[in-house]
Amino acid sequence: MRFLSIYALFNSLAMVTSAAAQTPGAALDDELRALRGDLDGLRLSIEDATAQLLVMNQRLRQLEESDPPPGATPPRRVVPAGPIQQTITHGDQLEAQGFRPGSLYARFVTDQLIDRAKLRPGANPYSYVQLDQPFGFAWWVQQARQRGIKLAFRVMMLNSDSQYDGAVWMRDVMGWPGLSFTWQGRELWTPDHSDQRVREFFGALYQTIADRFSDDLEYVDGHGFGLWGEWHYNDDRGRHTRPEDPVHDYKWSIDVFERVFPDVPKLVTVKRPQGTPSAPGHPNAAEGCRYAISKGWGFRLDGAGDPFHSARDLGGAGYYEDALTYMGAWDVIGRVPVACEPAGTLNVGGWTQQGGVGGFDWWHILETQIDRYGICYLNNKGAPVVNWARPQFRELLEKMEANLARVK
Repeated sequence: MRFLSIYALFNSLAMVTSAAAQTPGAALDDELRALRGDLDGLRLSIEDATAQLLVMNQRLRQLEESDPPPGATPPRRVVPAGPIQQTITHGDQLEAQGFRPGSLYARFVTDQLIDRAKLRPGANPYSYVQLDQPFGFAWWVQQARQRGIKLAFRVMMLNSDSQYDGAVWMRDVMGWPGLSFTWQGRELWTPDHSDQRVREFFGALYQTIADRFSDDLEYVDGHGFGLWGEWHYNDDRGRHTRPEDPVHDYKWSIDVFERVFPDVPKLVTVKRPQGTPSAPGHPNAAEGCRYAISKGWGFRLDGAGDPFHSARDLGGAGYYEDALTYMGAWDVIGRVPVACEPAGTLNVGGWTQQGGVGGFDWWHILETQIDRYGICYLNNKGAPVVNWARPQFRELLEKMEANLARVK
């Protein structure tokens, strides 16, 4: 109604102005006085509406930053979906806060992607790659399709906390070579990816995924070997248990991704070559990363928030800085996708610029790294954000959304 009143009033002004030359002076004065009265009334209405709007906005912010009472529906404000990468486990919690994931993110051990009944030494790997297992690759793609989004994924040859055996079927059934090392008191085994049979399986697995699901992929997390599929071959004290693999092994795996996923974005986890007594360097892995960047890949920042990877970066010199310099990645920022995976979850730690609790100051860490590294994706591992930090989280997502729009 107020918008109609403004339109009518401005229309009256135009009519009065155009007729001023033909209207007797006394009649024009009367018309102008009436018009001024209408303007005064409209000004008061606008001021009143503005004051009411401010009160309503303040109340909405209070509701968004507080825990809702039991049984109440939290206030929802759906923000741009692109940056958030969500696992399904807690996706409903994040969505209940008004944050809709823009893609799903899944990590698979190889046990989830094979048919054990078809394993035979010497068998063609295409005969036992299986993507339709319960909660396997096809299931995740279907979950993404139902949400109208895509899937990003990583395959892990082994996972320290997996209920699956990782890749020991390669050793126990197929007789392939590998190596063992200790992680947090457990002995882990991973295949030697310089062996041709391992390479053939690697190629067949990704080719099968590409043939069926390339159009459903947001991006490929392009590693696969080592602990968590992140090219780790050291124990939990930082000690390497084998000589570093020849660098051509890493380049070979990158070439596989290049061949089978030509039109799907690909990311590589940053690695730096030099190390310290307590934190090993990864010289050949870093060389592999540099090779991936030269092919036009994006990159993933792993462990954001932990002191080793991130804290020193806030001062301009740390793991990421060293790695990106060696990889030659500074020149591609703003032109390639960049993902960030927090070391913890965003429902713990600090969200203040003055300093966090529990070792994580998410606001400062993410704000600094989003701008400096061009972060487009945030894999928050499915956890909701603490309620009172939601406005800050929205602000960070809007920055990531702008970064994503530039590279897509």
